[in-house]
Amino acid sequence: MKKPKLLVIEHDEHTRAVLDEILSTIPCKYEVVTCLAEARKALAQDGHSLIMLADELPARPGGISRMQNPENLLDELNETREGSLPPVVMMANRRPDVDEEDKLRWAADMRTRGVSSFLCKPFRTAGRTPDRVIKRLIAGQTEPVRLASAPAATAKKKAPKASPSVAASAPASKKSEPVPSQASAARCSDTAQWTDIPNEPIALDDFMAKFCEPRSKDNRMCRKRALLAAARHGTVKLPSLGGQRKHGQANKYLTHDLLAAWQGYLDEGVDLPPLLPEFRPGHVETNKKEK
Repeated sequence: MKKPKLLVIEHDEHTRAVLDEILSTIPCKYEVVTCLAEARKALAQDGHSLIMLADELPARPGGISRMQNPENLLDELNETREGSLPPVVMMANRRPDVDEEDKLRWAADMRTRGVSSFLCKPFRTAGRTPDRVIKRLIAGQTEPVRLASAPAATAKKKAPKASPSVAASAPASKKSEPVPSQASAARCSDTAQWTDIPNEPIALDDFMAKFCEPRSKDNRMCRKRALLAAARHGTVKLPSLGGQRKHGQANKYLTHDLLAAWQGYLDEGVDLPPLLPEFRPGHVETNKKEK
């Protein structure tokens, strides 16, 4: 059986030594890089089963004085590997001087960018230890998602306040993943009303620019990440791809499928721009008259 391949992105020498000891007990291959430049070079090659990512990194080797967060790196990965990111474990430093609500917002933002789990530094030696998290993720067992707040359409109870550090150290509770509503599934199957619109493959950001209420490019990119995160977490289901994706290109979906599914995503609480009035269900006659 082929051993899983891990990529460790960490500049701190002590943390790397601890991870080296931990990973030596797991049947896997792993590569270690120490800055964002080295990480981009390593991630240009596919085949990683898991990414261990520090929450602060120098831009280049030896650039410890210019520490940066990894948001841009995660955004680039989402853009080039849309829908096919390996699990990402964020190794976060404890920050007692940061407000708890800010920690929650940061953790939720990292979730939308593709982070699967958090580990606090220094690592725990009992309970939810790094080796247990790593083994679970490379075995394909997704850890339960713990966002700062659930979407209004799906939340039943308000989540208790806890920092990423606390969430990482607490035992994960088992619960079933949410299932898309029957109404959403029905919309996905009914595309007859958009026969006047070419059913061409289209990327999510292009779809929002063409068929949704106006938003800035940065906002569309953020909303796209929110939709992809919801799909990964099982809150919604994306349509089938409309053709094969070449390396470095965004996934594309058939226009009719997205038009049919979009309102269902909004109903499920995903923060997306609404469809323009002429493309919403129930406005077919108006659309035809205008044409």
